[in-house]
Amino acid sequence: MGFFSTIGCGAAAAFVIKGIVDTKKEKRENERRRSNTVIFDDVLTEELFEEIVKLCVKKINRIIDYEIDNGIVYATVRSQSGLTAWDFQLDFNDYGEISGTYWITSDNDDSEIPNYLGDMIQYLISDLYNDND
Repeated sequence: MGFFSTIGCGAAAAFVIKGIVDTKKEKRENERRRSNTVIFDDVLTEELFEEIVKLCVKKINRIIDYEIDNGIVYATVRSQSGLTAWDFQLDFNDYGEISGTYWITSDNDDSEIPNYLGDMIQYLISDLYNDND
């Protein structure tokens, strides 16, 4: 094996190791962030957050079920064919606050539905806080 091949293999191994370490760090940070119980405030109450989510979910016909727990929206989407369903989560728990920032976990990375719903909810939360400045 030549010198450049050895360097290339070493760089590839370092890249893979860095990816594994970054993934573990990200997972630990997500666990730390999510471990905080959401504390709602006078502007965005828990009931208002639930109403915002409900309003936005109604705009997407393919969402067949959803629930909210500690700032996380769990949703089930009917596939385009109608034969199957898949799930996603929108995690609005930003270290115990609902700031509008969200993280997506989805069984279907090709669908824009989680982003679309998340962006709608985020917009209404942002609009709510801007109106109360």
